Amino acid sequence: MPMIVTMPYGDIVLPTEDAVVLMKLLEKAEKYRCKYANGLTTHHIYALEEQMNLKMVTQEAYTMYKMAGKPED
Repeated sequence: MPMIVTMPYGDIVLPTEDAVVLMKLLEKAEKYRCKYANGLTTHHIYALEEQMNLKMVTQEAYTMYKMAGKPED
């Protein structure tokens, strides 16, 4: 049975092996949208249009970014 997953994340960090697995899973994903207009609700499923990217960071950069922690806005 298909499931709809809502993810509020921006860029995330994972170990390399896990990132590759996630990308392979997301290749199978489709976009879902529930649209309300003129008193009618319609449901839509269609191909993902967004680009997904992987970017490697060195262990040193990771450690430095991790030490900086969550930014204060």
